[in-house]
Amino acid sequence: MLGNKEPMPLPLIEITSVTGIYDYQAKYTPGMSDHIIPPRLPEEIQEQIKELAVKAYLAVGCQGLGRVDFIIAGETIYALEINTLPGMTNTSLFPDAARYMGIEFPDLVDRLVKLALEK
Repeated sequence: MLGNKEPMPLPLIEITSVTGIYDYQAKYTPGMSDHIIPPRLPEEIQEQIKELAVKAYLAVGCQGLGRVDFIIAGETIYALEINTLPGMTNTSLFPDAARYMGIEFPDLVDRLVKLALEK
């Protein structure tokens, strides 16, 4: 999520790990996981998740940026958590999602500073 009062959901990301387990090593070691954008989900499910993410983000009063994590089991969508300080490293999800939308890292940082200054 990117924004304050009218946040914009960034693209969804599916995470796969070369070991089959998304652990510390898979998360922080380049090449140990893949970020699939867009995820291999039907478009209607992706839209439903984006709507849920916006509602969760606004419900808890998030501003600036946040990552709302979900898992799908069968046909049920579960919200896991809201990460209000998502990573910004080379292996992080948030910058990957922004980049997919054409927002390169320097522009992302600029947007985040401007969002912070709105307060």
